[in-house]
Amino acid sequence: MTTRSQALRYKYGITDEQYREMLREQDGRCAVCRQRPPSGGAHQNRVLQVDHHHATGEVRGLLCNKCNMAAGFLDDDADRAFALGNYLTEPYSSSRLDSDEIDPYEMVPWR
Repeated sequence: MTTRSQALRYKYGITDEQYREMLREQDGRCAVCRQRPPSGGAHQNRVLQVDHHHATGEVRGLLCNKCNMAAGFLDDDADRAFALGNYLTEPYSSSRLDSDEIDPYEMVPWR
């Protein structure tokens, strides 16, 4: 068993074959941005990383380094992620920033 196989088993409870199956199901692309990892650069950027729910340990999918880090920085908070998506599509005016009534789902174009 390789070090990588041991890490997958220990950290996420999955086998190398399960990782490869997820990779096939996702067509070798990040589950969020749908980009393929680059072929050069640091190892962590060349492979898709296992994303898991930190409270339950449930494996959700494979993410590129950027999307995995973004999810972590957002504390896996879907409301915060939607709010950021809304902000990036149509930034809040300064008057709205002072409001306690901002609904993170208000401007989601895909809902």
